[in-house]
Formats: sequence, C-alpha cells, structure tokens
Amino acid sequence: MEIDPVEGEFEVGARFSMGYYFRGANEWRELVDLLEALPFDRIQKQMAKLKLKTEREWSFASGPVPEWTRQREDGSATE
Repeated sequence: MEIDPVEGEFEVGARFSMGYYFRGANEWRELVDLLEALPFDRIQKQMAKLKLKTEREWSFASGPVPEWTRQREDGSATE
C-alpha cells in the first residue's frame, strides 16, 4: 500500500492480485457479485473515516471494469 500526499490530499494506492476460477450454478452469480464488491465497499468506508479523522481528502483509484473481463450476452467470458 502506498499513501502519497498530492496537493493537500492523500492518494492511496494498493497492489493486490487475486484470482479465482470455478464453474458453478447460475444461482451463484449473486454470491460472486457480492464477493467482488466487498473489498471496494470496505475501502470506501475506510477513506471516509480517514477524511473525518484527518480533515483531508483521501482517494483510492477506481474505474470501470476492463473490457476483457465483461461477459458476452450468451454468458460466456470474452477472451
């Protein structure tokens, strides 16, 4: 984890790589979506707490899902 002061704000960066691959029932989609969202939600809550404690802005890089990770309409992953 890196914390860089930039123009009176703090930018937090993390280097983390995790992968999981499994085949399961279509009903598992909600569970997978939840597991993918948990780390982002936790990070956003921590950024809000840090802002309250330090009275400075904190940011964590985020953005849209890369195109190569999106699924086709038929449910299969793009390559």
